[in-house]
Amino acid sequence: MRIDRSMRSVALLVLVSCLISSCRLRDERATESPAASRSGLPGDRLERILADRFDPQRRSRALGRLLAETDPADAVELQIRLTAASPYAHPSDLEQFAWWWAGHDPVAAMQSPVATSTVSIDFWQTQVLRAWAARDPAAASEGWKAGLCQGAQDYCLLALVAGWSDSGDGSVWNFVRDLGPGVLQQRALDVLAARLVADRGIEEALRFAEATDADAPHRFKLQLFRRMVTAIALRDVERAASWAERQSGGPFGDGLLRRVAVRWVTQEGSAGMTWLMSLPTGPQRDDAVQAAAYRWFQSDRAAALGWFEAAEDHPALEPAWPTFAQVLVEEDPARALAVVGRIDDPDQRDRTLVTVLRRWRERSPESAEDWLARQALPESIVARVRAESPQPGSRSPRDR
Repeated sequence: MRIDRSMRSVALLVLVSCLISSCRLRDERATESPAASRSGLPGDRLERILADRFDPQRRSRALGRLLAETDPADAVELQIRLTAASPYAHPSDLEQFAWWWAGHDPVAAMQSPVATSTVSIDFWQTQVLRAWAARDPAAASEGWKAGLCQGAQDYCLLALVAGWSDSGDGSVWNFVRDLGPGVLQQRALDVLAARLVADRGIEEALRFAEATDADAPHRFKLQLFRRMVTAIALRDVERAASWAERQSGGPFGDGLLRRVAVRWVTQEGSAGMTWLMSLPTGPQRDDAVQAAAYRWFQSDRAAALGWFEAAEDHPALEPAWPTFAQVLVEEDPARALAVVGRIDDPDQRDRTLVTVLRRWRERSPESAEDWLARQALPESIVARVRAESPQPGSRSPRDR
């Protein structure tokens, strides 16, 4: 009797195992087998592929086979099915489909966007435009100029520039130069500079930047230098610092120290500030010190505050004293006011004093008002402090 029960248990386990294996085999065949994947209409096959929600790699392989075997004339049918299946569609599905369709009829792909509950039309059109530009940058740029990309123009432009760069056609630099000054050109240069550094290395990227025509219109070379030093700082901040030092006194050096400094302090605050303190005095360094201090207090307030409390008397840090005082007032108003008193520039000192007192009154209206009553400050300063500060006894915005 016990043997019979044991045999039945073993048989049952074997049966269940076989059923599970059979289900898995059918699942693999349905989603991965080339023979099975060729059966049925493209739209039906797409729906079966999209129903496989648990293995992204298998799903991607199956979609790749489907697209390789599909007549481009069926692209609209796939677009309709993909849109209808939006609850199951992943961004990677749309990206793969966009690149395939753009390789056959990019204009139709741009004009027939796929949008789902999780992916916007902007995403679709930028994928198509980038794939188009990688294959035919001249035609893609004409399509962009004609307004085929209806999404946010900065996203469209960056997709065009990225695809153009992927194509290996160096005329993309002329295209970006001819965009003229403005945010779009600057963002496009961010893309190109980062790619140049990644593809060719730091030294070749620097040689390219330095060889750029100094007479290019609208300070194009200056904008390129700024974007290049940023791209390098993200990879080798010390190399970026040495190049920025060498260029800072030249015609295309404005803002380079600042760009290096704000990235260095987010990586290692004390090292970045120590580097700035070692530089010769001048407006470029002062601007970098102020920007770096602000960024460091934003990214790591405790570390920055501790470092500045130990090094605040260094004369190179004077451009950062307004920021330091505005942070310090939350910990020690008396010390913050002492820092304000060391600022040489009268206008800067008055602006910082007003800001510090306003912040003090937001946190502790009674004590700040008591201090004001005992000072002989100009009425104009007191009026500015009180103009946008809560009245004594009211709650601070932080407490609401």
